[in-house]
Amino acid sequence: MESKHIAIIVVVIVAIVAIAGAFVLTQQGDQHKDAPGEIKDACGNVIKLDKVPERIVSTTVTATENICDLGLRGNLVGVSMDSHVYEVTSTVTGVPLTFDYPATIVDDVNNGKIASVGKSTSWTAESVSKTNPDLVVME
Repeated sequence: MESKHIAIIVVVIVAIVAIAGAFVLTQQGDQHKDAPGEIKDACGNVIKLDKVPERIVSTTVTATENICDLGLRGNLVGVSMDSHVYEVTSTVTGVPLTFDYPATIVDDVNNGKIASVGKSTSWTAESVSKTNPDLVVME
């Protein structure tokens, strides 16, 4: 068999395996929407979750952005509030800054829909526990 034919066969096999793998992964994702499984934190601790947390507190702006990006915006019950972060609209040393922090978070805190647990550097365990969270995300 010519090397050209072998290369074509290999490409076809790889494509079939890739398509089958993608199909299996997407099917498994649908089966486990309510059971996210295990998460490893920055210290290597394994946190087992039986279901998606319904009440989430975020102690940093970036964690809040990530929670919203994961589609869990409606599960936020507490966030840290560093207003200077949300008001940045210019550039720093020539680097344009863009933040995709959900604008409605600030309004929801001001309206009492979401609790402010303090600033990123000064939140307390008491302010977090008042929200009765299932999960606290901190950096």
